[in-house]
Amino acid sequence: CLFTGGEPLLRRELPALLRSIKELGYAVKLDTNGSHPEALRAVVATGLVDYVAMDIKNSPAKYAATVGLPGFDLTPVRQSAALLLEGTVDYEFRTTVCAPLHTPRDMEELGRWLKGARRYFLPPFADSGALVGGGVSPPSEDEIKALRDSVLPDIPSTQIRGQ
Repeated sequence: CLFTGGEPLLRRELPALLRSIKELGYAVKLDTNGSHPEALRAVVATGLVDYVAMDIKNSPAKYAATVGLPGFDLTPVRQSAALLLEGTVDYEFRTTVCAPLHTPRDMEELGRWLKGARRYFLPPFADSGALVGGGVSPPSEDEIKALRDSVLPDIPSTQIRGQ
């Protein structure tokens, strides 16, 4: 069973729902942006999730610009990433990459941040037509390979997804 976009519910309703699903015998995957590390720690510690996929938007230096929130506090995201890197639950990190937001230098920094991660995926941006704003595009095949290659020294498991 997959749960995504549940950050507002993570602290309140989601644990009870996860418990009910686990009691039915289903495995649970949780997708998160990492904004509520205390709630993530609670569902991991109680065994309510079997797998966590965490979106990492960009390198720490460009995170606020990428999410469009000047002054964005990266602390909760860092805490959630650190929790997953402890390895108490199976997990993956992923960064949807697009031009011009992601550069090889950004990815090098990101690789150092998540050094040793079990799994790291780079899905290319796909324009659904519902994007608020603009100015971004999918990277070319050569560009996404360069982004992946920038991360590989620190996260050898890095793969391009969906290309």
